[in-house]
Amino acid sequence: MLTNITRKLLSPRYFDRYENSPDLFRMYREYTQRAAWSKERLEQYQISRLRRILIHARDNTEHYREVFHDCSFNPDKFEALEQLNALPILTKDIVRANFNRIISKDFVPEERYLSITGGTSDVTMRFYRNRECRSHRLAAQWRFDSWSGWYPLLNVAYIWPSFQDFHPDEGYKQKLVRKFITGVQPYYSGYLGPSECERIVKSLRDFKPRLIRCFPTPAAEIAHYMLTNGTVLSGVKGVVSTGEPLYPKDRIALETAFNTPTYNLYASRETGPIAAQCERHGNLHIAVDSVAVEIVRDGRQLPHGESGEIVITDLRNFAMPLIRYAIKDFGQTTGEHCECGRGFPLMKGVIGREYDSFIDSNGRTVIALSLADLLIDKGPRVGQIQIIQNNPSDITVRLCGGPPLDESDRAFYSEGLKKLVPGTETVKFEIVDKI
Repeated sequence: MLTNITRKLLSPRYFDRYENSPDLFRMYREYTQRAAWSKERLEQYQISRLRRILIHARDNTEHYREVFHDCSFNPDKFEALEQLNALPILTKDIVRANFNRIISKDFVPEERYLSITGGTSDVTMRFYRNRECRSHRLAAQWRFDSWSGWYPLLNVAYIWPSFQDFHPDEGYKQKLVRKFITGVQPYYSGYLGPSECERIVKSLRDFKPRLIRCFPTPAAEIAHYMLTNGTVLSGVKGVVSTGEPLYPKDRIALETAFNTPTYNLYASRETGPIAAQCERHGNLHIAVDSVAVEIVRDGRQLPHGESGEIVITDLRNFAMPLIRYAIKDFGQTTGEHCECGRGFPLMKGVIGREYDSFIDSNGRTVIALSLADLLIDKGPRVGQIQIIQNNPSDITVRLCGGPPLDESDRAFYSEGLKKLVPGTETVKFEIVDKI
């Protein structure tokens, strides 16, 4: 009871001041209300938001002002999604080459927040977002999460292999914040052997989460451990799977071990929540009040039912607009709407990035994303990188598109991989034209 009271009283102020997410709870209510809108009203709202971000990009960035001029594109007259066909696709290479020219002059540095992509499917990319954008993304996430029966301020457990999202030096103050204000408990799952699974499961039983947000690969590993040892977690409203494809076998394991339905969420670090399953567990509802999704081939929109490349326009990021951004995934829209009655359009067949696993000499699973600390935060810039474990003692590192590799770079990655994947004896390097 005390925890519930403190969360209700302190959370709005905390998110505003310390998480740089102003008006979060008001935005959440608005996102929830829009879920009841009709298809036609949502379409009109999306067009108005698109027109606004397009006009802003023209008026406040050098890059888009030049692009729109070259394409004879007038955002003031934007009235239909099909008009985006006139604009080129925005790739990560273009963002990196024009980084400062894409940043909006409308925001001073203190109002911008830097983030970086995971780099698991391509070279990493830096980008900015503004404060209100952070609130919009979390509000959209909460709306999707609420479809499981969860609501804000109930306990949420994160089973997460992305090292860059953790703070190893977390002190007692942050632990108190998580317990009495946010209700969020992260579990690092980059390495998973029996002892790690046992520790996480014991903590989950003590924490009593009402929602679990996870990458399916490590969460399924924990679920299989629970099922093998006859452990079932009760009281969970839902499991939200994101970050990589959710396969039927993993869904079954998660739903059996955690004794609750699993919901598939399609999201990205660049644009936040994109689409998610509702309680019908069918195709994914596109968050058209937060993003614009196009399925394209050679830059042209495809009809519903045809598979193609997914490009996203973020409707909420005014600090660094991402317009027709190629997210490196493939999928298709359906042109249909869900029997749940919500007006959101649907997409299916999202072929997202999948994070493989390594095996160390102790038989532990090493989630590939756990290597992000080595590859992104600490490593020298070497372009695109692919790591292949040929056998438990032999790893090949393939490199493409970066500066020449010197002996210090080789030593850094060789020593790092041997440390992160115990049992590795040989690390070989290959320079290739394409990965």
